[in-house]
Amino acid sequence: MNIFVVGANGQIGRHLIQKLGTTEHQVYAGVRDVANQAIFDEENIAYVPFDLTWSSEKMAEAFQDSDLVIFTAGSQGKNLLQVDLDGAIKTMIAAEQANISRYLMISAAFADNREKWPESMTDYYITKYYADEWLKNQTALDYVILQPVALTNDEEVMTIQLTKPNEKPAQTITRKTVAEVLAALVDQPTISKTTVVLSEGSATVPDAIKQLAEEA
Repeated sequence: MNIFVVGANGQIGRHLIQKLGTTEHQVYAGVRDVANQAIFDEENIAYVPFDLTWSSEKMAEAFQDSDLVIFTAGSQGKNLLQVDLDGAIKTMIAAEQANISRYLMISAAFADNREKWPESMTDYYITKYYADEWLKNQTALDYVILQPVALTNDEEVMTIQLTKPNEKPAQTITRKTVAEVLAALVDQPTISKTTVVLSEGSATVPDAIKQLAEEA
């Protein structure tokens, strides 16, 4: 499978690229500066120029050889409208223009529930809410919206839980674990048009993904 990772040099993106580099998939790692941001040297990883301020038409050209788009990008609050909101939506439009059917989105826990938005991150949650709503209601993409809880840079947590947005998750999850879950979702095309909250739990990643697939 050919996979395009948007935000391949981000905190989650780097872990994901490293993980996918151990698979048989062809990975296109989208970064703004290939010369300085190409980190991993694996035969199945190709770093390619990509910028979320591009037009959807230019993005679609970059997506042409791909079967799946994974969105892991974020501006870290520096450019929420152009990157986290409009940039994300343009990648969805571009995916459809490039005849791609599958799309994995990193969102934020409870982005679809205003009552649970942290006051200190309201603007960020607004962008996530509307980007997710566009994905769900304005595209025909086979999407999975993964909503991690508070992110940490600790070592990978080997046990997780995947809950529906109306259920109670744990409080934290590591970025490395988020990447592990994304990589596992790549090979589960039957899991589609669903939103799940990711946090630490008691199930291994394979078992949690298997259960999610059985419920699909």
